[in-house]
Amino acid sequence: MDYPIKKDLIPGLPRDPYRNGVGAYEGVVAHSTATPEATAEAESVYFHREWDNRNAFVHFFVDWDSIVQTASTDYRAWGAGKGNARYVHVELCETSDHAKFIDSYRRYCWLIAHLLKERNLKAIDGQTLVSHAWVSKNLGGTDHMDPLAYLTSHGVTWNEFVNDVRAVGDAPKRGWVKENSVWYFYENNERRTGWLQDKGKWYYLHEVTGAMITGWYKVADNWYYFDTHGVMQVGWNRSSSKWYYLDEKGKMATGEREINGVKYNFNNSGSLIE
Repeated sequence: MDYPIKKDLIPGLPRDPYRNGVGAYEGVVAHSTATPEATAEAESVYFHREWDNRNAFVHFFVDWDSIVQTASTDYRAWGAGKGNARYVHVELCETSDHAKFIDSYRRYCWLIAHLLKERNLKAIDGQTLVSHAWVSKNLGGTDHMDPLAYLTSHGVTWNEFVNDVRAVGDAPKRGWVKENSVWYFYENNERRTGWLQDKGKWYYLHEVTGAMITGWYKVADNWYYFDTHGVMQVGWNRSSSKWYYLDEKGKMATGEREINGVKYNFNNSGSLIE
């Protein structure tokens, strides 16, 4: 399952590249907040106001309802001393409510797996996935020991957490998956292309990329119309103040057509001649 990410970027942040260049992060530092029951949105509001005074900010906050991004992953955050030059920083909002913890933990694992996948990285303990505590002990420049105690308080060990992130990253993709605002359909972890019938509805997936088509699209020698959900339309369709007719197979009508016993004429572009 994919989760939405709300962008609430803090204006005016420094734009320092990672040690290997802009966008070249080497993994993720897993954090937890020290503000029990504060939501991701509340944390975002606070750091919008106080990041310069605190000399601290991170890339993401995750709670039981949302994921909020506060800094671009192209550049360093000020989240964990000497780990800043290498890693993206993700904060897990703390709660004493175990049900809320489970919801936030699922988002946390998904987001970290997603960030690693963006850089074609696997979840490797002590390399691509580290705790703030690990940075304190191995790189320095900070002395915080999160998120170990918080995870443990809800019965999750660090090793279990790493395995959970790895499991999310390794899970095969099936069915509809949204990636960078574009929908794709996966079978056997591979993107489908061309015509697809799903739950009685027809869709068309780009011949090369597999992206779901919307609007007018030409397949072979015929024009079709797909609504905003990608569903192929049939029957009368009004587009740009003009009427078009799509037959039972979705093909746009041109020339003279008899529809329900009435003759109509359509020009070569498919619009009704009135």
